[in-house]
Amino acid sequence: AAYYDNVEAHARMYEEACAPHPNPITTFLEKLQSFGQTGWYLGGGARVASFDGRPMICGMVRIMDPSIEGGDKLEHSPHIDSVPHASIIRQFSGNIYLKVPPGREGALRLWSTRNVRKGVTITAAWLEQKRVEEPHRTATQILEHYGAVELPPIVPEVGDLVLIPTYQPHSVDRVRSDDRMSLQTFIGYTGDNNPLLLWN
Repeated sequence: AAYYDNVEAHARMYEEACAPHPNPITTFLEKLQSFGQTGWYLGGGARVASFDGRPMICGMVRIMDPSIEGGDKLEHSPHIDSVPHASIIRQFSGNIYLKVPPGREGALRLWSTRNVRKGVTITAAWLEQKRVEEPHRTATQILEHYGAVELPPIVPEVGDLVLIPTYQPHSVDRVRSDDRMSLQTFIGYTGDNNPLLLWN
């Protein structure tokens, strides 16, 4: 309930923090909407999601701080993000990078599941179950054991917009010398004739 109570205040906070510049997430949403108007996307653009009739927050600042020990532990291990809502067919994530550490720290890693073993479907629930059943393997080793292939890492730069399919395993390398900061939103595909949905 607290989440829904803070939706309007959250939106105002982001607009005020970005002023006099526009909120990058709002600009991203407007771009997606304009693509729909020009026929780039048949669904008619995009809108902020409402689940079960309740509007969602759209846009979140994500900070990886090297001074916080274990603060982003879940991000460092391969995982899958998926909202448990029947309307979402495919879920993606968009990150606009505001600050990045030097070199390849904080690199984004993804695994392709196209050629996994026959009969295996890698989902968030499947991965969590295998972590319990095969505690002698790390999450990375589990993925490789069942045929998932790690793709070349993505090393973002300031100002980059990176879109990834969060229904595929992904992780973020640790940062050790400086913060990694981005604005993030989830993007939901609900069918060819529907707008994309954005939320956090």
